[in-house]
Amino acid sequence: MKNKKVYIYASIAATVILMSILFGTILKKTRANENIKDGFSEFGSSITNNETFKDSKYPLLAEIKYKDFHIYGINKNDDNYKGIVVKYGKNTKEYDVTYMTPMFILPKLKVMELNKKEVIFSSFNVASGSEVYIEDLYGFYLNSDGNLEEIYFSPKEYKSQLDKAIKYNIKDNNMLNVIIDGCNNFNINLKGLVEPTWKLNKITYGNNVSFIFDDGINIRLGLEAYFENIVTPQYIGTIEAKITINNDNLFVLKDIVITDN
Repeated sequence: MKNKKVYIYASIAATVILMSILFGTILKKTRANENIKDGFSEFGSSITNNETFKDSKYPLLAEIKYKDFHIYGINKNDDNYKGIVVKYGKNTKEYDVTYMTPMFILPKLKVMELNKKEVIFSSFNVASGSEVYIEDLYGFYLNSDGNLEEIYFSPKEYKSQLDKAIKYNIKDNNMLNVIIDGCNNFNINLKGLVEPTWKLNKITYGNNVSFIFDDGINIRLGLEAYFENIVTPQYIGTIEAKITINNDNLFVLKDIVITDN
């Protein structure tokens, strides 16, 4: 009988300990949720400007009200401008994204229907300065379960596509011949831009990148030439292309063209 009582007391004690652990876990989760809710209640109520930006912990950067879509910056009052919170309907998610620079250029938004789903695209100014201006492109959408997901068009991805599509050579009289996809020819006259003794090393793109949300989505990149013994690249034209998305949610460049300087 004595052993039976000991067993019963031990069982009761174990139950109490287990309930305490479970209650503590639930309490911690509840408090964590309250903290998130309290933090998000500090979201700015209107698109900020340079003067009011530092007054808000989560300044509103861009929104499409009728879609209940909002992008908030995480303001740490430094010059990094990194970290956003995207609110899309009932979904709220944080991303480690640079959303602007000290130039204070706010994100652009565009709604598009792609592959039978609605995607809201946003371009963020991630680098700006002397002879440099770069935007990043993200798309946000709700999956079949109603959860928020994103797609990102990385510089590595679009540069890789351009490297495969673009070939070039120098013709007589400093005429640069650029061939796209093996068939489209574009000639850029370098005469007057370079000295006769300069020798072309390579052409490149990526120091100036922006996204245009007019008819669909287009990418625009500055075309630059590097010459031997010349440190700084020379701007020689512009690359433009349409952006599409395939069934695997991968960005694809179409109709690539080059315009002269």
